Amino acid sequence: MPSLPIAYGTGTRWYSSDAVTINESAVTAVLDALRSGFTHLDTAELYGTERAVGKAISMYLKESGKSRSDIYITAKATFPDDLEASLQGTLQRFGDAVEGYVDMYLLHSPLWDYSRDSAMSMEKVWRAMESLVHSGRVKSIGVSNFREKDLQAILDIGPKILPSCNQIEVHLYSQERELRRFMSREFPDMAISAYGPLSPITGLVSRGSAMKVAEMIAQEKGNGANAAQVLLAWGLKHGIVQVTTTAHRDRMVAAVQSQQLDLTDEDMRKLDASGEGCEFRWQHGPMAHKSYIA
Repeated sequence: MPSLPIAYGTGTRWYSSDAVTINESAVTAVLDALRSGFTHLDTAELYGTERAVGKAISMYLKESGKSRSDIYITAKATFPDDLEASLQGTLQRFGDAVEGYVDMYLLHSPLWDYSRDSAMSMEKVWRAMESLVHSGRVKSIGVSNFREKDLQAILDIGPKILPSCNQIEVHLYSQERELRRFMSREFPDMAISAYGPLSPITGLVSRGSAMKVAEMIAQEKGNGANAAQVLLAWGLKHGIVQVTTTAHRDRMVAAVQSQQLDLTDEDMRKLDASGEGCEFRWQHGPMAHKSYIA
């Protein structure tokens, strides 16, 4: 994954079970995000927003004169039973603007029976992912919500192409230190991207001190810095891609600007400590919908 530390998320807020009708509010939000400086869009088959994303990209490229290669698109397959069909459907829903490829394609969840004797063994599934790269329609492949044992299952098959990214829930109340250490050791070139880096903190102030610490640091930084920017900058300082979303243009601009917010080692120590003893994880996404596990 190239150096694209901030991504605009098109799930959660825009999630829809209707993948046919274009949500014009989502189109407007994605277009505003691109105009605000986002160059990385995070999408998924599950979200039901691929048509809206494709329309927004088409509009932006026409008005800005920029090329497809100026936008990095992450897409996700909901289930691994027919990855060829899943990718083809995704590309069709995106439309011509994506020029027949996505930059990163992820398995959205490890919750299926990937044992050696399964019809969807990890070897079969990962070889299918590798074939998508060879086809030229996917530039890089990766995973999402994979735990240590799931990543180990990929290593055990002797992959020809290693996963380039694992998108997981990471924020001050779920820092995933052990998993991050495992990934750093076994997959040194793998990027970590974090979904939901803000909501657990900004929406659950009473559960811990993270928000108060972030507000204090923002006040010390001055120049209009806010707590949300500090929370994003914390993830960025740890080398974690931040996938965030909002419908508000000013917050989009602020999120992009968080890349310039410099946190000191002492700031990081205070923030790290503020999340201790207050473990919290969202229960959403493919983990909460359907599983191939009986």
